[in-house]
Amino acid sequence: MSENGRDGAYAPIEAWFRSYVDEFRGADGALPGPLEFKLAHSARVAENSSLIAAGLGLPGGEAALARAAGLLHDAGRFTQYAGHGSFIDARSLDHGLEGRRVLEEKARPLFSCGAAFGRLLCAVQYHNRKAEDLPSGLPPADNSLLLLVRDADKLDIMNGLIGSVETDGFKGLQVMVPDIALSRELSPGVLEAAARGETLALKDLHTLADIMVMVAGWFKDLNYTPARQAASDRGFLSRLRRQLPESQGLDALFSSLAKTEAQPGRKYIGDVDS
Repeated sequence: MSENGRDGAYAPIEAWFRSYVDEFRGADGALPGPLEFKLAHSARVAENSSLIAAGLGLPGGEAALARAAGLLHDAGRFTQYAGHGSFIDARSLDHGLEGRRVLEEKARPLFSCGAAFGRLLCAVQYHNRKAEDLPSGLPPADNSLLLLVRDADKLDIMNGLIGSVETDGFKGLQVMVPDIALSRELSPGVLEAAARGETLALKDLHTLADIMVMVAGWFKDLNYTPARQAASDRGFLSRLRRQLPESQGLDALFSSLAKTEAQPGRKYIGDVDS
């Protein structure tokens, strides 16, 4: 990919990523179930990145870079699971930082422009941080791409979580996060923390209801108008609320989040074509 991705060379990046993932297949050619899930997730985040880029009116080169960053954002998940059998960063490694390491080691030749590659690495490294833990002072172009990938990632996780809960109560959740009980009851303190606007961490959650509240809270961290519009169009908040217990506290939380969803998003300040 040349400067800013202007040549739109997405196909070689996608081919490289498929080849990289193939390294984790067993003798029968199959990926472990959790990694198969992450492969599909990566493709969907790439599509969400394209959707947001289109909604923002980004030119072709910037849109191609956004799509590539979406595809590669979870590159570190594959080595994480292979080495630790877990997707919980606090109990294994930081998969954002690991993804940056993997890409620096293996994917650098795909990018003829160091600036474009550096922006992608930044998006991969920080996409999984809490909003309050994102580094301050990032160059505007780096920050814009990072926030786009974070939005695209959240949209797919929201969609997958809600669909799985509606279909079968998310029975597959415990394959990826074994310590989570498939309960619709909230653990003590979770609702109160969410109501205070705190970003919940997976390591502190214990039930499926806790995870749904965590994901609902992500609405306040959707940055761009096309992402908020996509979440609204898919009815994410109302669908989440229907899966949780009757509670005035939950009603108040979701009412507050709905106001956030309706607010306009921020401006993308990227290294775009003139």
